[in-house]
Amino acid sequence: MTNKQTIPEGSICGFRLKVKSYPLVPYDLLETSPRRPDTVHTLVDNLLIHGWDRHGFSIPSITPPLEWDTNNRSFSCSLHAWEPLTHLLRGISEATSRERRAQLIKASFIYAYQWIKIYQLPILNHDLSEIVNYNFKDNPIYAWYDMAVGQRIYRLAFLLDVICRDPSYSDLTVNILYQSLHFHHSLLNHDQFFKIHSNHGLYQALGQLAAAKRFAHIDAISHECLVHSKSRLSALIREHFTNDNVHKEHSPGYHWMILGSLIGSRVTNLITESSLSQVVDGMEEAMVWMIKPNNHIVTFGDSDPRKMITGTVRAQRFKDLALQAITSNGDIGVFPKPGVRAYYTAGYAFARLYSANVEQQFDKYSYLAQNAGFHSRVHKHADHLTFVWFDKMRDILIDPGRYAYAGRTERYKPRARGKALP
Repeated sequence: MTNKQTIPEGSICGFRLKVKSYPLVPYDLLETSPRRPDTVHTLVDNLLIHGWDRHGFSIPSITPPLEWDTNNRSFSCSLHAWEPLTHLLRGISEATSRERRAQLIKASFIYAYQWIKIYQLPILNHDLSEIVNYNFKDNPIYAWYDMAVGQRIYRLAFLLDVICRDPSYSDLTVNILYQSLHFHHSLLNHDQFFKIHSNHGLYQALGQLAAAKRFAHIDAISHECLVHSKSRLSALIREHFTNDNVHKEHSPGYHWMILGSLIGSRVTNLITESSLSQVVDGMEEAMVWMIKPNNHIVTFGDSDPRKMITGTVRAQRFKDLALQAITSNGDIGVFPKPGVRAYYTAGYAFARLYSANVEQQFDKYSYLAQNAGFHSRVHKHADHLTFVWFDKMRDILIDPGRYAYAGRTERYKPRARGKALP
C-alpha cells in the first residue's frame, strides 16, 4: 500500500454519507486507567481553562500556537500523540447537548489541525523512508516517533468520524483528515517502522486496530489494515508475554499499563479471540501479586511508584476479585489469601504470608517479591537478583533494579557519590 490519495476529492462526500449511515462508535479507551465517566466533563473544563500537565511539565493552553518539542522527550511525545485530547474526545461521545458536543469537537479540531498543518501536510506525499530513517538523537522532534504514531492514529480516526457527521466542517477538511489517517496507516504498515521487539509495537498495533476497525466496513484501506493489525496484535501478545501471562519487560509498571489498555480494547470489541481474552485474565491474576500490602506497585525495572487504589468504578473493569478488592480498597471484590506463587517462565516469585498473632487483613501481610528472569535488556539492570522485602507497612530490604532514562553520563565526568549514612 502506498501513501498516495485513495479517495478522489469529489468522492469524499460519499465517504461522509457512508460514515453518517452508521452509529458513532464510542471513543476507544486504550489508556492505562480511563477516568470515571462522572469526572470526564470536570476534567474537560479544567483542560480548556488551565491547559494540560503531565509528570511535572505543562502547557498553559491547548489552543495554538503550541511548543511541541521544548520539554523533555516523554512530554513532547505525549503532545505529538494528541494525549491532551483524550478527555475531549471521550467527552464528545458522552456529551448530552449539541452545544457541548460542538464545543469539544471544535477544541479538539483546532489542536489537531494545527499539528497537521505543521507536521503532516508538508510531507503528505513524501517517501515514507524519510520518516522511517529519521534520526531522533540528532533532531529531537517527535512528531513521527513510533509510539506517538501508534497512540495518535486512533484519536485521529475518532476525530475524522465525528467531523464527518458535522455539517459545519467542509469536505476539504474531511479529505485532509482522511489523507492523514491513510498516511498513518501506510507508515505503521512499514515493517521497518513497526517496533515488534518492544511494547511500542503493541501500542502501534492496538492503535492501528482501533483506527482501522472504525471504518473497515466502508473503506477498503481500513479493512486491509484491520486484518493486518489484528494479525500483528495476536503475534505481539504471544511474543511479549510469557506462557504464564506476565509481560516480559521486567516491569510491573508496564504490565499494569498494558493490562489497562487491553481491558479497554475489550470494551469496544478490539479483542474478541478467546485465547487473547484468557491472556488478559491471566495478567490480572499476576498483577495481584505485584502490589505490596500498602497498595503500592512493586517498583521493579523502571516502574514508577504508584498507589494502586483507583476507586470502585474503575475497579469494576477487572474480572479478578482480588484485583477488584485491592484497587477499590475493599469496596468490592475479595482480598487475596496468603500464599506463595512462582511464575517460572517470567522469573518472578512472590510470598504473601501472615506472622503469628497478626490480624489477617491485607495491610498486615509480610511480603516478598523477587525477579530473577531475563528476557531482554529492556527496562532491566544487568543482575538477576531484583527483590523487595516488605513488612509492617514499610520496605525492609530492597534491591529493585530501578532503571530510568536519566541521560548518559558525560565522558570523563566522575560519577556522583551519595552521602554516607549516619
